[in-house]
Amino acid sequence: LHLCDRRQRQMCIRDRFESVYTSPTRLVMQDAYEAVRQLYHKYGFVKSEDCDLHEDHIALEIQFLAHLSGRAAKLFEEGKEAEASDVLRLQKTFIETHIENWVSRFCDDIRACPVSPFYKGWSYILEGFVFTLKGAIEDMLQECPS
Repeated sequence: LHLCDRRQRQMCIRDRFESVYTSPTRLVMQDAYEAVRQLYHKYGFVKSEDCDLHEDHIALEIQFLAHLSGRAAKLFEEGKEAEASDVLRLQKTFIETHIENWVSRFCDDIRACPVSPFYKGWSYILEGFVFTLKGAIEDMLQECPS
């Protein structure tokens, strides 16, 4: 029984990849992996050399959003509001296309598993963060030029 519980906990925490939730086979490095790799390259996001995570790992997807936030902030500071708005729209689209389509199921899976309260709490924070960030981006876009 103990071995089964440990294996179940590992599986719940292991599946932190978009591909696992969006591919019919629930395998890593599927279509979502390739799609985010291309976006990262296109927008200058490079994971650190010591990072061994696949590109569609939730942590890297959140880091990409942070990268885009920094880019938008710099453009706003430079007075390039139209370009900054484009970056905000990219963030919103990325959330809708690459995070909202799986992160709630991922968080539900964590909360359904016999994991520590830390991971359960983290799942609520993650879900709230995604919802709040998307709302903030939508609010900023209403104030920005097209």
